Amino acid sequence: MLENCSNDLAVKNTINYLANYAIDHDIGVCLTSDLSPFIPSSSSVALRSVVINLNADNVPLQFAHELGHVLNEDDGVLYFTTSTNGSSAESNATKTGIKLLLDYYFREVPIEEINLSNFMSFYKIPLLFTDYVYSLKLQ
Repeated sequence: MLENCSNDLAVKNTINYLANYAIDHDIGVCLTSDLSPFIPSSSSVALRSVVINLNADNVPLQFAHELGHVLNEDDGVLYFTTSTNGSSAESNATKTGIKLLLDYYFREVPIEEINLSNFMSFYKIPLLFTDYVYSLKLQ
């Protein structure tokens, strides 16, 4: 059960899942520990690739968010932000990322043990996405 795993192991397992997901969907991945924690992860839709800063806070959500930009075919080179800043592309990338994380979470946790509040807390999903998360569980 994800909630009972050490956080480090659960985070590593999530990162491995997302890396494999990216490879399976022809998305290049650069995982780096060489950046300052203040440099956000980024993506390039044109290159179908993401650069993930492993020193940043909340790497799983950042990784999933950047994959969301590529999967959504957003324009330009994009940098991680979970705030919408009036940008539907940012909000939609986060929603796509949340869906990726939720699919993984459902796969790893028995259905009777799923707790969406724990899911949101573990992946540090902003509260403004609460209704979205709960709507996904109903699908």
